[in-house]
Amino acid sequence: MSAEDYLDMFESAIKTQADLVGKQKAHDQARRAGLTVSPQGHITSCVGNPIVVVLRLVRMFTEDNNMAALAACTPLIEALENLPEPVEIAD
Repeated sequence: MSAEDYLDMFESAIKTQADLVGKQKAHDQARRAGLTVSPQGHITSCVGNPIVVVLRLVRMFTEDNNMAALAACTPLIEALENLPEPVEIAD
């Protein structure tokens, strides 16, 4: 998955979350997860490992037991499922 793919996926998830909880809260959650969001809602950068950012977003979106927010998390979770299998390291 390319950096552009991650940014597009994050942007889509943030837009879905904004519909559920409001633009300001969704943008605040994105910033806390490590994303920079423009006033128009575009993701301009991602700080750190994108996989960690995905996990943070899932946690942020569902932090208030907002199970409806799982809809916004669906593309994020699917991206994690499509990552290559981890490599086993022998002792």
